[in-house]
Amino acid sequence: MEKKSFYDLDYIIEMNEQRLEQVGNDYQKVTERFTNLVLIYSVITIFLLPIIEDIFLLRAGNWFFVVCFICFAMLFVVSVYYTVRLMLPVGTAELDPPQTFYMDKMMEYERYYDDEAKIDALLKASYIWELQDALRVNQTIYSRKKGFYYRAFSLALLALVPYIICIGFHIAKGENATEDIPLIHQKNL
Repeated sequence: MEKKSFYDLDYIIEMNEQRLEQVGNDYQKVTERFTNLVLIYSVITIFLLPIIEDIFLLRAGNWFFVVCFICFAMLFVVSVYYTVRLMLPVGTAELDPPQTFYMDKMMEYERYYDDEAKIDALLKASYIWELQDALRVNQTIYSRKKGFYYRAFSLALLALVPYIICIGFHIAKGENATEDIPLIHQKNL
């Protein structure tokens, strides 16, 4: 088994490239979870309009119903806020094209040094520096987006509790009972 050493620049490059790819994949997974939030929001919107009508048309006969609606509204609005923050596009760090290293930086280092091994080590160090900077930026973005998703999802689930109570009050009110509508009047027969 080959021993890995942090003095080996090739190993450091390989490790940083793998980690940069992993952070990119993790970031993509967080933004793909948006569909979970859309599913919860879709469930919420089914009875949202009748519940709002009950509140604003003063058909709510119970103070507990109003309190539950206020709790639901606050949790729901904050959840949507974090969802919007989750979905806002953010520029991730990208690496310079390889040409920057094997042409531009190489020529710059060749002006000051004659030793190929030293120039190679400097080029690798420059590349490692860029990899680490991109990794740091992308890790920060990923952590923020993950936090936004966690808050949005948690608050959406918490909003379901008072929402279900509000649905119970709305249904118990009994105005949505089906009504028989005669299609043909008996006088016309």
